[in-house]
Parts: sequence; structure tokens; C-alpha cells
Amino acid sequence: PRVPALAEVVTSTSTPARRGLVTAPVGVPLLTYMNTHASTQSQRVDLARRVVNQVHVTLRATHAAHILHGDVRPHNLIVVPHAAAAAPTGGGGAAGSGGGDGGAADVDVFLIDWGIGDAADTSSDARPRSELHGVNDYMADERVQLDEMEATTMWTPAAAHEVHALLYTYAALATHDPAVSGDVLQPTWSYNYISPPSADTLIADRRRWLTEHSGELRSGVPDDLHPVWDDIASPL
Repeated sequence: PRVPALAEVVTSTSTPARRGLVTAPVGVPLLTYMNTHASTQSQRVDLARRVVNQVHVTLRATHAAHILHGDVRPHNLIVVPHAAAAAPTGGGGAAGSGGGDGGAADVDVFLIDWGIGDAADTSSDARPRSELHGVNDYMADERVQLDEMEATTMWTPAAAHEVHALLYTYAALATHDPAVSGDVLQPTWSYNYISPPSADTLIADRRRWLTEHSGELRSGVPDDLHPVWDDIASPL
């Protein structure tokens, strides 16, 4: 049976060091869909909740199979809208919760771009930092890159880090405001950066922002991820 949020696996790739997945392309980019179908804040929140719940199921399944995605973020998510949700929404209406009522959130979500995915020990496998990919805004604290880090420095692509990245993705989507950032998704915690911040600054600012907004966002997080949310939504 298909794992929710995982596109059909077409084939797999294998080298002595890595095994990855090649999945069939489906749907439209999540950010494109959000900007054309979720015109109100309530619609964006509902869509973000659908994303975090579906992708959480995917990560549980792939991590149980010792497969890591390596780059969980909004730009690697696509959606297939249900028939009733295919037309852009008008202003003012609240989105559906995905239960077939035709709201903006009435979609199936897929995690794509498994090209740097890895079959490994999901708790402790270490690889050179030169193989690290992604965007700092969505990386777990331990993975945020420092410019002065040597390429040979080892990092640990633990499954827990991908769960953190999913929660940062959820928070960014739920608070996305096109009036501020336009069609480009920029996490609210990094709106005011003129130049890339240091790792310490990004981590501290992100934790501070999540702490301030935890009351409005925590209810959308899957129940079993509440302890993880409470950990990242707290000051260092």
C-alpha cells in the first residue's frame, strides 16, 4: 500500500555508500498551490496542518525502513488536490480540513526530491559535512551550518533532525503572509535578516519566535510530536 505523502517509488539507486529512491513526479508545488488556493490565514493554517500530519506518517515509515530524506522543507513538497479543491478559493472562506469538503486543504501531500536520500542507521550514521544539503531555516539546531566549518567535519543525519525540519516547515507554512514576503516563502523568524545570520543567531531567533507563537501553532502538531515541539519551541 502507498505510504501517505510518499510518491510511487519507480526505482531505487544503490552505491556502496548509499541507497536512494526515485519517485514518480505528481501534482503541483506546494507553494504554488498555497499562493493560488489559500488566500486567507485560516486556509494557510489548515493546509499546513494537512502537510505536517501527512508527511509525519511518511517519515515514520521511511525511518522505520532506515531511509532518510535529507532535505525536508516546503520546497520539496507537492500536492494533488481532490476534485472539489481544484478551483482557486475566493476570499474569506475558511479552508476545509481535508475531509472532503472542498477546502484549500483538501489535498494529498507528497514529499519529493529523494536524490540525496540515504539508507542508513537513522539514529547515528555520520557523513562528511560536504554531503550536507538543505536550507538553514529548516534544519535542526545541530545541522545549521557555520561558514567556518571544515568540509571534513562529520554530521549526523538522525531521524530526529528530519522531524525537527518538518515542524519548522509547518510553522513557516502556517504563518506565511504573502503581503509581507510575496509569493516566496520566507519563514517569519528570518524576515528581518539583511544578510545571512550566524548559526547561533538563527537558532536563538527561531527558538524565540517559536516560543512566542507556540500557543497558536501547537494544536496543529500531531499529538505524538508535542514533546518534540515543546523542546524546539523553548529558549536555549
